[in-house]
Amino acid sequence: MFPRGCDARLAVNRSALLTRLLCHVGEVKEMRLEPAKSYDRAWPHSRQGVHYDDTAPIHCSKERSMAPKNTYGQPIGDAVLDGAPRPLPHAQELPGRYCTLVRLDPHQHAEDLYAAYSAASDDRDWTYLPEGPFSDLDSFRHWAQAAAESTDPRHYAVIDNSSGRALGTLSLLRHDPVNGVIEVGFIVLSRALQRTPISTEAQFLLMRYVFEDLGYRRYEWKCDALNAPSRRAAERLGFTYEGTFRQAVIYKGRNRDTAWFSILDSEWTAVRAGFEAWLDPRNFDEDGMQLNPLQAQQSLGQGFPHSSAPEG
Repeated sequence: MFPRGCDARLAVNRSALLTRLLCHVGEVKEMRLEPAKSYDRAWPHSRQGVHYDDTAPIHCSKERSMAPKNTYGQPIGDAVLDGAPRPLPHAQELPGRYCTLVRLDPHQHAEDLYAAYSAASDDRDWTYLPEGPFSDLDSFRHWAQAAAESTDPRHYAVIDNSSGRALGTLSLLRHDPVNGVIEVGFIVLSRALQRTPISTEAQFLLMRYVFEDLGYRRYEWKCDALNAPSRRAAERLGFTYEGTFRQAVIYKGRNRDTAWFSILDSEWTAVRAGFEAWLDPRNFDEDGMQLNPLQAQQSLGQGFPHSSAPEG
């Protein structure tokens, strides 16, 4: 029996459940569930005005049809040949051509960072971050001290190799060495770094460290779903949009729906090639302007549905 209040459109005829879903390699079939006959009770917690399309096709993906099967004929995930836990991040310094990532040190970096952040004409760079903006150097130094003492997140200062000044930070967080998963986050790049080779190389250095030195399987990027610049940056850097977790976080007294992106170890070779081509000095003219855009994504996946959120 259906529970009291079952919506008629959610009830499914017994005969429809007997419809077979055939999935073959390289071929996708679809099954349609026929709407049930009228049922006179509605779900007690259903929302008025919500309609369900019981006739929508259910697709069986090619990937699922090609998955290995166990002795019961059930599709299962590919075997992980090297399932040993990965090392925790421990690097103190990651050098590059344009910048160097150095473990955050408030005594060495706080003044440069605060000066770089304070040079902005407004505080929009802090809107989607859990901390900041900071009203004075002392409050920023207090945050930097706590951040430097943290092991997860593990914060790095972005040092401009030409000036030696710290102009931004980013971190590795949510370390999961057992599953080989880690996230990049708390990315705060001053206006002096935005849209420069340094900002892109900083991301590349951290990715390369995670995949090649630590051997992680999955590299994540998460952001407020309303943060359009962060979404665009993730896709430009080669991340694939995976979905949005609704009402996932409360920060600064606001709700956050969190958009998830990732890069897998199987995708890293293509992503790395895109970065290396873009970061090559021959890709920039005499004024430092790019000649060709970054092609890190290499058609790895579908992008975020940009029309679903405002661009501000």
